[in-house]
Amino acid sequence: MTSSDAVLDSQVALDLVVADWTSSYERSPDEAMLDLTNFLIRCCGCKQFISAADFGNQDEMVETLENVLIRYKEVQTDVTRRGPVHDALLSVSLQAN
Repeated sequence: MTSSDAVLDSQVALDLVVADWTSSYERSPDEAMLDLTNFLIRCCGCKQFISAADFGNQDEMVETLENVLIRYKEVQTDVTRRGPVHDALLSVSLQAN
């Protein structure tokens, strides 16, 4: 179960999700950060995700984040849904250029 699935599951205590993620980070920081990144992307309503291969390559990850943002904009119909995660993704995209 991914972090986002666990957070959305009303039967799972959030403190357990945090403890599990912390343990995961101690075992494999890169994998845990990938999970957190995809969790944040999913929280802003995106169906896309970052692959492990893209996450391991900073240039590829920036390009993938740009593509995620483009796809998100294409399906986004309610402008009021913009928030901190969307703005952070836009910021990363703009800094890459």
